[in-house]
Amino acid sequence: MGDRGILNEGAKPGNFMVNQVSDHVFKLLMIDFAQCKFRKDFKDEEEWREWQAYHDEERAIGRVMERYLEEGFVYPADSLQQEAEC
Repeated sequence: MGDRGILNEGAKPGNFMVNQVSDHVFKLLMIDFAQCKFRKDFKDEEEWREWQAYHDEERAIGRVMERYLEEGFVYPADSLQQEAEC
């Protein structure tokens, strides 16, 4: 989401739907923008990256999906989260 200039402060799996494009191709669609901030609202790149790392919406969803899908799915830490933990 951050790559698209969207920061979802209330990220959860229910904010998304999966659209099946073909037999083995799926597209993830965000359907709830109520608690979003947009890149254009931040003064500079540093402020934007700090907010991304703090909210870490991708990992928030990934961790919930780990519980739903149980074994066989592990969500890895991304580079922003690794920076925030240092």
